[in-house]
Amino acid sequence: MKKSNSALIESIILSIIVLGSTWSLAIIYPSLREGLLGINWLYISIFFIFSLHLTEIIMTIYLHRGESHRAVKYHPLLTHFFRFWMWLTTGISRSKWVATHHLHHKYTDTAKDPHSPIIFGLKNMFFYGIEITHLSRTNEMVRNFNDIRDNDFLEKQLYEKHSNKGPFVYFFLEFLAIGLWAVPVWSAQLILETFIATFYVNGIAHSKGYTNFAIDNTSKNVTRWGIFACGEELHNNHHANPASAQFSFRNDEFDLGWFYIKKLESLNLARVRKE
Repeated sequence: MKKSNSALIESIILSIIVLGSTWSLAIIYPSLREGLLGINWLYISIFFIFSLHLTEIIMTIYLHRGESHRAVKYHPLLTHFFRFWMWLTTGISRSKWVATHHLHHKYTDTAKDPHSPIIFGLKNMFFYGIEITHLSRTNEMVRNFNDIRDNDFLEKQLYEKHSNKGPFVYFFLEFLAIGLWAVPVWSAQLILETFIATFYVNGIAHSKGYTNFAIDNTSKNVTRWGIFACGEELHNNHHANPASAQFSFRNDEFDLGWFYIKKLESLNLARVRKE
């Protein structure tokens, strides 16, 4: 728990240093205020939506369905891209995320569930969702529930050891491109990523919606169209059959993550596990 606290504090300190340095550089070098590419809000908006969507895709089809549940396996080159992009844009530790998710499935809606709105409250999941999840992670939990593939030198020495550094590299790249406007763009990206993961999926999907399956937890399908969170909205379906790479069940349900998986499979870049 202390290690989790120190990692969170380190991230906050790094944020203050990076943002403070950015403003200082912009004052000293006015040309940096608009970056190397200048300001074009149409292009910035397109990039913002694309990068956020790509992150959500990778989170669900790779980290969740691929790594946590082994429901699908990807081409090694695609896997390397997924790992790099996830490190760059989220700062997530793959081993800790997988361990947390395994614990969530094993102890859903009990005191041992690391992020249940039934235990912590939906309001707290909205305001403190990332802290609740972060502080639930212990070394013992990671040892007992961590099970990741490709736990190689790159994973251990960069993606895991420096898991919280990636988003700051991403910010620096955005700052070079669009100057000071990288501050609100980068901040909005992180806020929305956190909102979708910790409140929309972990919170609302255990509080609001409908069910197709009567199972011993509060998981719900938030909506029939899993687009915003790339299929994670169909949470009751997933809890009923966690080994399946497809989250949609009924004919009137749509799982965008499954759509992408099938496209990748048609290109021989993915292989879905036979149930």
